[in-house]
Amino acid sequence: MKVRDIGLTVVEMFLNPPRPYRLWAADTCECPVCGAVVTWGDARQPFAQHWQDDFQERLAAIPEEKRVYCYEHHPPQ
Repeated sequence: MKVRDIGLTVVEMFLNPPRPYRLWAADTCECPVCGAVVTWGDARQPFAQHWQDDFQERLAAIPEEKRVYCYEHHPPQ
């Protein structure tokens, strides 16, 4: 694996339709063989959560190209 991007934010999404829930600092790596990209180096705790007063402002301050979206899994019904 080789480092691809440093200083990204994982935007953890929840509900249906999805809404931002938590923000995590992370980096990405890419497999030089197959091209798969994974996040790594995630922080131990999110740096912002949806219930905090300044959550929307903190999310808005993150440029779109620095965001990686992670959606919760909804099993088929």
